[in-house]
Amino acid sequence: MAGAVKSNVQGRDRKSRRGAARKYLEWAGAELDMSLADIARLTGYSPSAVHDYRVGRRVPSWNFLLDLIDKIPLADPDFKQIGPIIGIPRSGVAELSRFRQEPPSIFLAAVRVAARRTRDQFAAKLGVSVQRVQDVERGLIPDRDYLLRVARTFLPSTTTVDDIIAAFPTLRPSKDELKIRCTLDRIRLYPDSDPHRRRLENALAIELKPIAEKIAMSAAWKINRPEYAEEVWGEAVALAIKYQDPRRGLFLSYLRSRIAGLLHGLVRADLQTGTRTVLQDYGTAVREAGDYLYAQLGRSPREEEIATHLDVPVHKVAEVRRANTACAHVSIDHPDFLEQ
Repeated sequence: MAGAVKSNVQGRDRKSRRGAARKYLEWAGAELDMSLADIARLTGYSPSAVHDYRVGRRVPSWNFLLDLIDKIPLADPDFKQIGPIIGIPRSGVAELSRFRQEPPSIFLAAVRVAARRTRDQFAAKLGVSVQRVQDVERGLIPDRDYLLRVARTFLPSTTTVDDIIAAFPTLRPSKDELKIRCTLDRIRLYPDSDPHRRRLENALAIELKPIAEKIAMSAAWKINRPEYAEEVWGEAVALAIKYQDPRRGLFLSYLRSRIAGLLHGLVRADLQTGTRTVLQDYGTAVREAGDYLYAQLGRSPREEEIATHLDVPVHKVAEVRRANTACAHVSIDHPDFLEQ
């Protein structure tokens, strides 16, 4: 594999995944004489997807990288270049301390790759099924037995199961999480249309209302849109109850991500469909009021001062300013900003 592969944030961000896939596919083609069609057949991905990963048009998933490494194992001379991409230092050891901000699935996958094992070989060594190894790498929360097998077989004697559990919050759910998980298990014993399931879902939603409102308000304030909190918390609770899989993560973490996603969706919708309207209705007035108050105050006026001067809601002034920012020209010299 020509050239060293650079990575940051332990190599699992978008930029590094794209670079890792491109370098690895180049190496497989040059050194192993494999076509993109061959790689597609081996990994189970479409040729067009593999091509897009190869040219950097699409960002590959973490699962694709693992599938790629599983089907086209690393050659020892190149491991020190590709290892850092998935968080394994050049020492070739998956150090637990490097993965504390990650899901346990990432750490356990790194342990397998660091040991130079395919999923078949790893499963055989642990005495478990290949499907179990794959499920864990795709996010299924491992039980203590699985962690014990990994620790005894592939980790230093100084690393215990309790050390692994202490490193990942997902592996040590709170009493509230366990209660929610138990309720979800009961709910999913019934078909979607069953009235008893609906009653259980409604009861859980009522229990979750205070914490969901709190999470939504906190997240909305962070993006300066507190008025959106009321719009998103109920939908987020409903979606979390319907789709969150207790076997793959903590409910409250999933709820937070749903709320954040809905908030960002509202902001994007505003920028895409509301920019023209808000600028037409308030743009000129806000700009003129800002110029007038600047001359009076000798400084840039706050949004509240402009709103008071115009006798309009503060959020309208904020929307105009955001719309003006969204319409501003962004230099092509800032590709990282453009990508975000």
